[in-house]
Amino acid sequence: MKKSIIAALLMAGSTGAMAAENGGYVGVGLGSSSATSKDASTGYSYTATSSGTTTRVFGGVRSGNFAVEGEYIDLRTFSLAIASFSASGFGVSAVGFLPLAPEFSFYGKVGLADITTDATPARGSLLVPGSQSKVGVSLGLGAQFEVNQHIALRVSLDSYADSALAGNLTGRVGVLGLSGMFKF
Repeated sequence: MKKSIIAALLMAGSTGAMAAENGGYVGVGLGSSSATSKDASTGYSYTATSSGTTTRVFGGVRSGNFAVEGEYIDLRTFSLAIASFSASGFGVSAVGFLPLAPEFSFYGKVGLADITTDATPARGSLLVPGSQSKVGVSLGLGAQFEVNQHIALRVSLDSYADSALAGNLTGRVGVLGLSGMFKF
């Protein structure tokens, strides 16, 4: 029984590897983002949705079921009771693919993102205006559909650590997005 399971797993792995691709790709994406923040000094939590469409430009190199991907993401502006925050940054991630069919796969990614946040305090707020930048962990899950040999579409849910919100605020920004890719 154990030998049958091992053989089935090896066959499934080799089928996935045959469906995988090698080469570079570039893409653009649009999405909706929301931020959750916590003030370490008071314990208050805040949630905000961005006022615009999140945009991202990315590119990577894929080898089999793995890729290395770089990106620029503009998370737009978030408004809280105490301030407005504009966030954007650069990131690099390792991506792993799980092919379910030659044209469809799920993927997960983990990496680092350098997010810069510009804070504009609300009237009467004690926050100081300014810009902060910090590197944090980025995570993502998604599905990729191969339209043809050169075009693919992605649906993704990404999360970026944003420890640079301002003062004592720390949090994460989540992005639900749709991207188009050109593979070469």
